[in-house]
Amino acid sequence: IKELLESVADTRETERFDDILSEANDKIADAEKELADKKQEAYDKIADGEKELEDAKAQLDDAKVQLADGKKELDDAKAQLDDSEIQLADSKKLLDDTAVQLADSKKQLDDNKKLLEDTKLQLDNSKKKLDYSEKTLASAKAELDENKQLLDSTKAQLDSAKAELDKNQSELDAARSQLAQGIAAGLIDEQTAAATKAQLDASQSQIDNARVQYEQGLAQYNAGCKQYSEGLEKYNSGYAEYSRGLEQYSAGYAKYEDGVKQLETGYAQYNDGYAQYEDGLKKYEDGLQKYEDGLKQYNDGVAEYEKNYADYEKGLAEYNDGVKELRDSKAEAEEKLADGQKEIDDAKAEINDLEKPVWYVFDRDDNPGYTEYGQNAERIKNIALVFPVFFVMVAALVCLTTMTRMVEEQRTQIGTLKALGYGSGSIILKYMIYALTAAILGALFGTLVGLKIFPAIIIMAYSMMYKIPDSILPYDPVLICATIAASLVSLTVYFSCKAILHEQPAELMRPKAPKSGKKILLEHVGFIWKHLTFSHKVTLRNIFRYKRRMLMTVIGIAGCTALVLTGFGVYDSVNDILYKQFDEISNDTGIAAYSDSIEEKELADAFDILDSYGYEAGYIYQKQITAEAGSNSTEAYIFAGNEDSDIAKFVTVKDRLNGEHYTVGDDGVIINEKLATLLGGVKRGDTITLVLSDTEKVQAKVSEICENYAHHYIYINENYYKQITDDSIPYNSIFFNSPDGDEVEEALRDEISEKLMGVDGIMGVSFKTSVEGTFANMLKSLTMVVIVLIVSAGVLAFIVLYNLTNININERIREIATLKVLGFYDKEVSMYVFRETIILTLLGTVTGLLFGRFLVDFVVRTAEIDMVMFGRDVHPTSYIISVVITLVFALIVTLVMHRHLKKVDMVEALKSVE
Repeated sequence: IKELLESVADTRETERFDDILSEANDKIADAEKELADKKQEAYDKIADGEKELEDAKAQLDDAKVQLADGKKELDDAKAQLDDSEIQLADSKKLLDDTAVQLADSKKQLDDNKKLLEDTKLQLDNSKKKLDYSEKTLASAKAELDENKQLLDSTKAQLDSAKAELDKNQSELDAARSQLAQGIAAGLIDEQTAAATKAQLDASQSQIDNARVQYEQGLAQYNAGCKQYSEGLEKYNSGYAEYSRGLEQYSAGYAKYEDGVKQLETGYAQYNDGYAQYEDGLKKYEDGLQKYEDGLKQYNDGVAEYEKNYADYEKGLAEYNDGVKELRDSKAEAEEKLADGQKEIDDAKAEINDLEKPVWYVFDRDDNPGYTEYGQNAERIKNIALVFPVFFVMVAALVCLTTMTRMVEEQRTQIGTLKALGYGSGSIILKYMIYALTAAILGALFGTLVGLKIFPAIIIMAYSMMYKIPDSILPYDPVLICATIAASLVSLTVYFSCKAILHEQPAELMRPKAPKSGKKILLEHVGFIWKHLTFSHKVTLRNIFRYKRRMLMTVIGIAGCTALVLTGFGVYDSVNDILYKQFDEISNDTGIAAYSDSIEEKELADAFDILDSYGYEAGYIYQKQITAEAGSNSTEAYIFAGNEDSDIAKFVTVKDRLNGEHYTVGDDGVIINEKLATLLGGVKRGDTITLVLSDTEKVQAKVSEICENYAHHYIYINENYYKQITDDSIPYNSIFFNSPDGDEVEEALRDEISEKLMGVDGIMGVSFKTSVEGTFANMLKSLTMVVIVLIVSAGVLAFIVLYNLTNININERIREIATLKVLGFYDKEVSMYVFRETIILTLLGTVTGLLFGRFLVDFVVRTAEIDMVMFGRDVHPTSYIISVVITLVFALIVTLVMHRHLKKVDMVEALKSVE
């Protein structure tokens, strides 16, 4: 169709030229008629305007006379208001002074009242204290009198006791004297004398005791007398203080009563003054109201006068404007009529200069949006061809380990079936059917869900950039069958059953003998082995004891870690394009493309506009051409400048690996790395063909290969361009740089674009930020796909870890139960089992990082399209996050299985299986 349309180009160009010429002549005839009508219409409007101005001048003269009369009346009213204002001001000042005096008097009275109230409160408190002191003194006096009577009574008792003691002592002394005399005279025998003496001693003891009691009573009496004297002295002092307080209270109360009388007198005087003040205030307010009414009438009059005067001035201004407008209208009408005639003359000249139009035919491949969408679809296709292979490989490993474990667990049932006469084919078929059922159901579920959910997520991501119609996601029978076929790797159950079916039924019905322990390589390294604890030695021996489980765990974890790292690596590679391409390589702020017919003056105007904003600008030739090398060819942009310094202003030409900056010299061209790859691996020093046009092909030597990520570029300077083409560079673009870098506000970009587009010959203006934003949206959509892959790989890692850990525990359930019976704590049992898993997980993670780095390069190179090169670096954070994700899933599995280990029934696990 395109060739057919191009074949009728000459006919259509002639027909179109005739149509345009006829249409232009018709328009000129219409314009000449319209110009004549406008000329007559303008002259009529000018005549009407002159008559309206004469009427307006008469009305303005009448209004001026009325305004003069109104001004005189307002001046008289203003004089009366000024006199009233002076009188009111004097009255107001007198009232204000009176109000201040009244306020001071009121404040002083209130202060005196508060002072009297405080004095009354103090007097009342003093009276309460005096009353309390009086009661206390009376109570103390009564107590002293009572103590005095008690002391007098005690003194009389002590005196009587003293006399009684003295009397008894005298009688006892007389009795001792008589006894001595009787003994001396021999009148009393020794026995009687001894008895009498004993009686006298007993009496003397009683007297001594009585004397001691007397002394104690006397001491108590003396102490009571002292206490009484002190109390009496204290009472007399308190009574004296009470008397002084009573005198002060009486004097203060009298003074308080005098103050109350003075306060009542002051309040009466204040009330009289306040009544006079209110009368004066009322008179003032009446006068003020009259003044305000008069002022309002005056202001209304002034407002009306000013409004009338403003109307007059407005009318006068309108009149003057009308006069000026009429004059300007005459000039403008004449100028417009002259311009109209000139436009008609210019149009006639343009018709004479018309050239035959050119016929262009475009197909949908020339639509950038269509091409870009196709490139994005190609990226998704490339990724979709790579990742499923690795997911299927890891899934196959899960299926293999699961079915192997099932066969091992059911060896007793297999032995029983063999003993009953079942053949190996029948037994294998049983497990084959189970495996097929699970595989087909899982494949169907995954396919049905995957065909709806994942495509919908990817389409939703790209809908942010493209307007995609309602998507139809049909179920593809071919794809479903292919997926189910891929899932049939579970048929490896045949190899799991085949080995066990060679054993005898009697052996199968017995539990499988545990593998015998062997020395491991580490045991021969004595300085390490002897420092290991018993638990660590057992763990290392168990790891190498079950080599198949070790390999499955390491391979499974390595595969999942590699997939997670690949997802993050692709994410890094995709996002590095923005930073490296638009921040490190492309240094320009914007581009202004101009036509071949542009004049030197117009180019100078464009440079002046950029210079007014402080922008550095330069000439660059940029055009899309075809580059060829042998049988390979691809589209690329030629990027030409006068010399290397002119190119270096707007682009950084450097090596990707060592960062060495290249010079665009006179010895060849510099091409980017991806272009060299597409041309069949072109190297430095090779020669390529540049197809500059349909009739011009030139040979160019490749001097260096540089870094670039978006599109393909061939950098060349003026001298080398002349060498290979015998012609100068036909510059077609102005590249410019902002002094602020890429940080140019949108409003400023629009302003610069508008001014540049106003220059004749400038065909288009674009800023790098706009291109970068478009590219960022495209990569953001691809990032959503990468996130889906990362999540899927993480979930697969969890499944692998859970499956292998569960198999490990179930295979060693009797061993675990034995440890619990021997007294191992739950944590010790868990560490005994999970220590192996942790070590194997770390080994698998390290292996997965190494394998994942190569997988990232493979996937990135596969997912690339011809016009884009992704980054080749994986950020350190991606390695860290990949390890963390794997270890987090390992920790979750460990916590879940720890609960399972705590619930192991030791009796059931250790029951005989004979």
